[in-house]
Amino acid sequence: MYTLINRLTKRRGAVIALWVMALTLLAGASFAAVGSTPSPKASSKAKAATDAEDAGVHGGPHARIHAGCTAATGLAGNWTHGDYVDAVTKAHPGDSEKIRNAAHSDCGKIDHSKLAHGKSGLPHGKSDEHKPALSP
Repeated sequence: MYTLINRLTKRRGAVIALWVMALTLLAGASFAAVGSTPSPKASSKAKAATDAEDAGVHGGPHARIHAGCTAATGLAGNWTHGDYVDAVTKAHPGDSEKIRNAAHSDCGKIDHSKLAHGKSGLPHGKSDEHKPALSP
């Protein structure tokens, strides 16, 4: 009788271990399936609206810093920082100092001082809402 109980106990332990492994595999597979689901893409209407807004303007609708950017010539329109660095690289091949200075400059970057901020809708620093009131 003792050997029969001993055999059943050993088998039950093996069956339980098998069930735990099977459940672990199923849980892992379900988490992997959920994690690999592609995220939804932006709707084609939203993309079309963005494309229509920026149509014909290379640098987009925002003003960019172009003043004082003289290391490259031939740039026209609303060019970007990448355009400027590329033009300097082509105008001065091998001149690593000019290329590095162009890469570290603000030329072609968005001019954030001209963007509307906050509740006033005015460019940054032009709002009267934070100025102290004048006493009479």
